[in-house]
Amino acid sequence: MNKLFLLPIIFLFSGNVYSAYIEGIDIQRVHTKNNGFTYLKVANPPEDTCDWYSEDFRFKSDTEAGKAMLSNILSAHAQSKPVTLWYTPSTGSGTVNETCTEEKLAEITGVGQ
Repeated sequence: MNKLFLLPIIFLFSGNVYSAYIEGIDIQRVHTKNNGFTYLKVANPPEDTCDWYSEDFRFKSDTEAGKAMLSNILSAHAQSKPVTLWYTPSTGSGTVNETCTEEKLAEITGVGQ
């Protein structure tokens, strides 16, 4: 009986969770650092992102999933094609200051063309 009670809770917290998404976004810049993250500057960033030194999003690009997303982003950027981004919103706000830091940038969780 207790196992049946826990089953809905397990499903609630499992799988990929996409908190937000934006379609038709134009990538202006792709910047990869030696910390394993890639950063994006996009045209007209959503309101639930913050601006850290002109970067709007980041994602861990040294994993297999991150490498696949980076490949998709670079392909779209090279062809000047817009993308769809799934992401977790920024935990900061505004521009570079104590409320928008590198760690508080919106994190990309999925990419589509």
